[in-house]
Amino acid sequence: MVWATLPTPPPPRFSEPLCALGLALIALPTLLYTPDTLFPAHNALLPCLGTALLLYAGQAPRLGLILRNRACVYVGLVSYALYLVHWPLIVFYRYGRDTPLSLFEQLALAAVSFALAVAVTHLVEQPFRRRSADRPGLLPNPAFLAACLAIALTLVAIGGHARITGGWPARFDDTWARQALADAEAQTKRRRLHDDLATSPFPDNGRINVLVVGDSHGRDFWNILHQGRVFEDRINPRLLTCDNYAFAMLDPTGQAQTHVPTNQHDRLSRRIASLQVPRSQALLQQADVVVLAPAWQHPDELRHAHRILPDRASPPRIVALSRSAAFPNVPRRLLRLVDDAHANQQPTPTEADLEAYFYQAQKPETAAINVGLRAVAAELGYPFIDRQAFIHNHETKTSDVIQGQTVLFIDANHITLEAAAYFGQKYAADPAVRKALLGE
Repeated sequence: MVWATLPTPPPPRFSEPLCALGLALIALPTLLYTPDTLFPAHNALLPCLGTALLLYAGQAPRLGLILRNRACVYVGLVSYALYLVHWPLIVFYRYGRDTPLSLFEQLALAAVSFALAVAVTHLVEQPFRRRSADRPGLLPNPAFLAACLAIALTLVAIGGHARITGGWPARFDDTWARQALADAEAQTKRRRLHDDLATSPFPDNGRINVLVVGDSHGRDFWNILHQGRVFEDRINPRLLTCDNYAFAMLDPTGQAQTHVPTNQHDRLSRRIASLQVPRSQALLQQADVVVLAPAWQHPDELRHAHRILPDRASPPRIVALSRSAAFPNVPRRLLRLVDDAHANQQPTPTEADLEAYFYQAQKPETAAINVGLRAVAAELGYPFIDRQAFIHNHETKTSDVIQGQTVLFIDANHITLEAAAYFGQKYAADPAVRKALLGE
């Protein structure tokens, strides 16, 4: 409609309803869209279509007056400058507070933005246009170029300083600044810290060789054993990377592969091939206990995991580890809950409030997978460790996601190194874990 050739506006009997429809299509998103609405995507069609209708039928005799009155025309005159100044003003203001804007702050920022837009329009845009019209083909004077360069360098310096300082952490209060930095640090450490030890050969020290086989969830369990010092004087924990889909690919009948995404087959074939390299084979040959700890998607994957093991005269004891709990992204949701409380002038949620919230917000599908895994493990004679039992307290209906000022999860289901040490103490005190890993 925007590009269509329309030599004449529609007659009044059509222009009025078209103009009304255009205004409605622009107004509705402001009333119906929420922060969770996908935008722009297809939801941008409503205001775009409304704008196109107004461009076509804006000369409507009655409703068109809404757009043709002097106030609206003047807002249109300064609209480009308003578009330029409002967003950096809001962003930098929030950098200084990092709390939701109150209604008064929103109105004040709107007023300041409009005042700046008026100034930019009359002091910069219009003089520049007049100068360009008076001196066609000439560059602006050196003073103007110098001013533009100074502004650009100032913005680059501000952005560079924010980058170097990690986003100006002083703008947060101490609790959330420490937590935000801890989360970022834990994310890096969880992936890379102790990698050499995790995949190194088993030492010959008479301890029980425990090999954790899994993906990022397996690494979490290895971190629990290592950081939590679980039975540290009795076991040698090591890590071998392999995910649940790879186990499914080992099903000779192909039935377990039906839920494996076809675009993953090549990657999984390479993953299975990596289990045949000497380093992986040495770990599999020397392991006394193999803990299967991927992010299981289907209980039948457990039936075929033993196929990664080489033929041995004395096979290892196989232990099945359940899926961990799954929540909404924990750090982001925590901050959102605190921000919402401040915005609604409510008290900051306590640790008990937050743990009760996440107990209710946990994703139920992981618990359903674990029920099936437990049944398959019992059928195969594997000891079964339920990771969710160390996170959820069903009596108090709470979930361990935060301890004091320390958030234990870095996303929806992976834990920090601090959390690994914390949960490690729970695992070490559990008789079922002791029996599974030590055989006692």
